[in-house]
Parts: sequence; structure tokens; C-alpha cells
Amino acid sequence: MDTDAIRNFVKEQVSYLKDHKIEPSEVKDDQLLFNVDEEAVDNSLGLDSLDGVELAMALESEFDLGTPEEIDLKQFRTVDDIVSFVVDLLGQKPTANA
Repeated sequence: MDTDAIRNFVKEQVSYLKDHKIEPSEVKDDQLLFNVDEEAVDNSLGLDSLDGVELAMALESEFDLGTPEEIDLKQFRTVDDIVSFVVDLLGQKPTANA
């Protein structure tokens, strides 16, 4: 799967988690996803911890990344962070022998 497809999937999930109040195309690659502190609230999309769990479950399901508990969303601040993580994990996955 290419990087753009992963990025689009993440943005679609963020839109879903925000009840489609923001279109996927409006989600910036470097925009903060979670309210990490009071200073970041104005620049953040405002996802909360429950949204994070749902996002982890969607990533696991779509990309077969392992259990959601293995995905530490605290390390992700932006869409770019998630895309890099997924690309790295997919690159490390062993391929099945035909």
C-alpha cells in the first residue's frame, strides 16, 4: 500500500471520529490530532483518548498491524506521525511465502 493511500485512510478516520464536521481534505498532515496541552487546543483537531482507541482499532483492522494495545497513540501527534509509523511497520512485516 502506498503512502498516499495510508494518509487518505487516516484522514477519513479522523473525519469519521469528528462526526464528519471536518472533511478529510481539510485535515492537514502536520495538524495536531489530540489536545496534548492547553496551548495546543486551538491548533488541535481535539481528538480524545476514546477517539485514539477507535483510531488504533481502525489502523489495526485496515493494515493488520497487531493488537490495538500494541499501538501507543501517545507517540502520534499528527497524521504524518501515523503514516510514518504504518509505513515502517508494513516495511518490517514478513511476507508470506507463495
